[in-house]
Amino acid sequence: MAAATACVALAGPIAAAQASDATIRGTINSTVPKIVKSQAKVLDGLATYDKTRSAKTLITAIKTQNGVLKALKGKLSRESASSANGAKGKADIVNGLGLIVRSNTALAKHLQSGKPLSHAEANTAITQDKKGNDDLNAGGKLLRV
Repeated sequence: MAAATACVALAGPIAAAQASDATIRGTINSTVPKIVKSQAKVLDGLATYDKTRSAKTLITAIKTQNGVLKALKGKLSRESASSANGAKGKADIVNGLGLIVRSNTALAKHLQSGKPLSHAEANTAITQDKKGNDDLNAGGKLLRV
């Protein structure tokens, strides 16, 4: 009887750690289709902007994507990880989402001003997005998403 109690006591924290990390993974996985859809709209907006120099579609797509990313960031911020990898992975993902949202916001603001986007400004936005994506990928690996 004591051995059975010890096994249950040992399995409890492990199961809880897996459950918390699993909740984070579930939150991310449930949002992926929305991110893919919003990213496709951003790419379409970029193509339209490249052809017509009309920023309206791109600005709308960026704002939509920012809404999806901010919602995910908010949900993840309220969830707690129980493993060290889960905590680091969640922190990386939240940081990456923040970098992408800030980059998107700066880009949309610039486009709304009516000024054409220079190569330097585009490269700055791309660099920040890449840093954000690197954090997302690092966090995803730690969480095994």
